[in-house]
Amino acid sequence: AVVLVHGFTASANDSAVCDVAEALHADGVDVVCYDARGHGTSEGHSTLGDLERHDVAAAVHAARERNDRVVLVGASMGAIAALRYAAHSDGVAGVVSVSCPAHWRLPRNVQGVLAAGLTRARVGRAVASRWMGVQVAPRWTNPEPPIELVPKVKAPVAFLHGDADRFVPAS
Repeated sequence: AVVLVHGFTASANDSAVCDVAEALHADGVDVVCYDARGHGTSEGHSTLGDLERHDVAAAVHAARERNDRVVLVGASMGAIAALRYAAHSDGVAGVVSVSCPAHWRLPRNVQGVLAAGLTRARVGRAVASRWMGVQVAPRWTNPEPPIELVPKVKAPVAFLHGDADRFVPAS
């Protein structure tokens, strides 16, 4: 089974998530999609990949009811959550990390400034809630950065990152 873990502002109904789920399902793979906390139909607040590890745990539990082998595929915030879950639990067959930042550094560009405003300022969080449909937690938890999680993952990990990512540079 594959658990798809969406990125910030996405949901299980996001067209990119649905496209991947449909392609995997067409190849006979069991797929579990869900809305992470603070996104789509889920309650709570997004912690940008930190507490979302609990959402991943619930999805892995659901996938394991039907399959013994579970692979996590996470994009951006979802990759952070997938790595965080895999680093502190046993039993996933693999992790695919798509466009995951290595460190907690925002890019020094317009997107980085907007991201900081949306996630760290009260007005920005209100904008994210109203126009993006995401409830962002009022406090940054400052968890271990993804680069420190990777050595703790006991399963194979694949990293995918494109040069055209405007928010998380490949470097």
